[in-house]
Amino acid sequence: MNTYGWWLLVQTLLAQLALGACGGWVLWPFRRAERPFLWLAAPLAGLFTFGGALALAYFLVGVPFRWALWAAVLANAGATVLVLARGRPERPRLGRA
Repeated sequence: MNTYGWWLLVQTLLAQLALGACGGWVLWPFRRAERPFLWLAAPLAGLFTFGGALALAYFLVGVPFRWALWAAVLANAGATVLVLARGRPERPRLGRA
């Protein structure tokens, strides 16, 4: 793989991490012990929450796009950090029980 391919891989992984941070708070009510891998759906949830927050900040509030972009990321990622800090989820057990 050439340098461009590695760069695209890194960009994709960073986008997945950012969207996962934006969507983690949405999945909090759906957590259960028998679903330890629910957090893998966080990037998909982040796609919807980030898009909604971006549209809200840009079209309804009317801030410039760059500000709306950062406001949407910080609001959603901040909500995820707040939910994780407040709830303190236990780590899933892998392997034998």
